Amino acid sequence: MAGADIEDQLDELLAKMTEAEKRGQLQQLDGLPDGTYRPEHPDLIRKGLLGSTLNVRGARRTNELPRIAVEEGHLNSGSFCFRCGSRLPHGLPDPPCGGMQLGP
Repeated sequence: MAGADIEDQLDELLAKMTEAEKRGQLQQLDGLPDGTYRPEHPDLIRKGLLGSTLNVRGARRTNELPRIAVEEGHLNSGSFCFRCGSRLPHGLPDPPCGGMQLGP
């Protein structure tokens, strides 16, 4: 995929996002002391208002949140990178950080 195509897809995705969603992607909230995420985290992710979490441990728990973003988020227009937490447009090759993607 050509660089210009990727830029166009990113511009399209950013145009769909509200200012609150763009700011929300910068928000990083702490999980609970036992390694679980907080009860409000899934809803914040569905609304695009949480970009990442800290101290959420275990494969099942850490995989649940990106899955919610991809499958239930209203902008579910792409993949989610497990390493850097970025949401990537459909058809984009591996994320720039070299992480693993969830989704098409």
